[in-house]
Order: sequence, then C-alpha cells, then structure tokens
Amino acid sequence: MAKSCLGNIGFCCILLVIGVLPSLASECSGDKCGNVISMPLMDKMKATLKADVDVTNMNNHLKAYIEQQTQKGVETAMTDVMKQLMDTKLKEINTKIESTILKELKRVGVTYIRWGKQGCSGSAELVYTGQAGGNLYNHNGGGVNYLCLPNDPENGEHQSYSNAQLYGAEYEIYAGSVEES
Repeated sequence: MAKSCLGNIGFCCILLVIGVLPSLASECSGDKCGNVISMPLMDKMKATLKADVDVTNMNNHLKAYIEQQTQKGVETAMTDVMKQLMDTKLKEINTKIESTILKELKRVGVTYIRWGKQGCSGSAELVYTGQAGGNLYNHNGGGVNYLCLPNDPENGEHQSYSNAQLYGAEYEIYAGSVEES
C-alpha cells in the first residue's frame, strides 16, 4: 500500500512538472512577449546566460500609479483653471455692479426742505423754489401727492366746498413726553 501511495505521489509530481508548470510559464515566452524582459547574465564560468523575467505585476502597478498621478494632475489643473475663471468672472461682475451703483447714485439724490429760506448753502443745489399744496387728509376726490406751486400762484375762480380743495402743505411737529421708567 505504501508502495502504491508513493507511486501515485511520484506520478502526480511528474504530471505537475511536465504538464502544469510549463503551461503556467509559457503564457508568454520569447522576444515578442511584452511582459517578459530578457536579461543577459554571466555565471562563474564566464559563460553567457539569458534570463527571462516576467514583469506583468510590475507593469500593472506602474500603470495604476501613472493613472493616479495623471488623475491628480488633471484635477489640480482643472481646480486651478476653475478658480481663475471664477475670480475673473467675479471681478467682472463686481466691476459691473459698482459702475451701475455709481451711475445710479449720480442720477438720484436727497431732497431737503428748508422752510423760509431763499437759497442753498455749501454745495447743495437748488432744485425748486415755490409753494407746496395738496388735498386735506380727510377730504375725498383729491390727489394723494403734494403739488409744487410757484411763489406767485394765479388764483382761479372760487368753487364751492363740495369738491376737493387745495390746501397748503405743512409739517406738524409735536413734542411728546417720554415716560421715565
């Protein structure tokens, strides 16, 4: 029985050496294989030897590394380009907004009413001089805005009080008392 077992083991070893190992080693052989590098070697007897080294695994690692580095480089370049593009566009938009605001500020201004004065002081510009008038707050039928009248208005024909009348404009200022807490 032991002799038979040793025979089976020997047969399996021969089959392995003859059949399986050469088939694994011969996936790619010769000078035409891209994953095998032939290297000349010298032995102690100064006889030239040749070794075929399989570099498939090393090639796969190298390809993966190159892909990673290329991807990082592209991501960095795209990030830089996008930042530069965003900065440029933001500067353009800010410039446009600032110019629009400055243009609008030149177009509009503030109007102050100086009661009883004929002119303006400093760099203020006189826009209107005259009288203001409008509808009484509790009468119906009149306009809601004040009317600007010249200093010498021409009075028209008197009408009955059944229609809305034009009254003078006035500011009412009250001094209120503040309760102390």
